[in-house]
Amino acid sequence: MQPDEVFTAVGAALLALAVAVTRIQLRAHSCPRHQKSVGILAWLLAGFSAVSGIGLLLLGLA
Repeated sequence: MQPDEVFTAVGAALLALAVAVTRIQLRAHSCPRHQKSVGILAWLLAGFSAVSGIGLLLLGLA
């Protein structure tokens, strides 16, 4: 597997993780037992995954 293919695969996986965390967070927003600290960590993870995924995809496509 070439490095470009690895970047593309990892980037796509990180973007999928970001989408999954975001969907869960949007659904959990209406849950009364939802904890604020867990929500903040999840949004940070989603943001990091999205930025990293886009960066790796761009590296893989270059």
